[in-house]
Amino acid sequence: MLVVNKKTKFNDKLNKIHMFVFDFLKQDRQKLKVNLFFVSKLRIKNINCKFRNINKTTDVLSFPYTNCKPNESICIDEYKNFVNHEDGTLDIGDIFISLAVAKKKAREYNFTLSDEVGFLYVHALLHLFGYDHIKEDDQKIMEDLQQKIMRDSNLFEVIYE
Repeated sequence: MLVVNKKTKFNDKLNKIHMFVFDFLKQDRQKLKVNLFFVSKLRIKNINCKFRNINKTTDVLSFPYTNCKPNESICIDEYKNFVNHEDGTLDIGDIFISLAVAKKKAREYNFTLSDEVGFLYVHALLHLFGYDHIKEDDQKIMEDLQQKIMRDSNLFEVIYE
């Protein structure tokens, strides 16, 4: 389940990406919930500074709530104390995207804003599922997976190389 903090022209595409990625990674899209926040440049800079000690603007941040590892499905039973009793869902993390920074990057790379926001969402989702790009080997795995998702989903005009 995807919960977005405000209505944008990207919401339909993001929901389709969300469903594709969850199915692709064999995750339960009915029981696992992602919170997506569109925020200003100042807000994302403040979040980046507070939680990562990096005092600069960025395009996307993700904060996982589980200890998911790559190629591993999240077992909701392992987190039963954190399941929302009203709807039976488990929050797996928060994602913050700055549309202002995404617009700038889309112009720089000559991509549509829709593709840039979609790419940022795929990237952040992979972080929530345990993928990272700190080590060179892990970076290659994550980038290859991003490209495969973007290509196979047929939701992107351009595939990032």
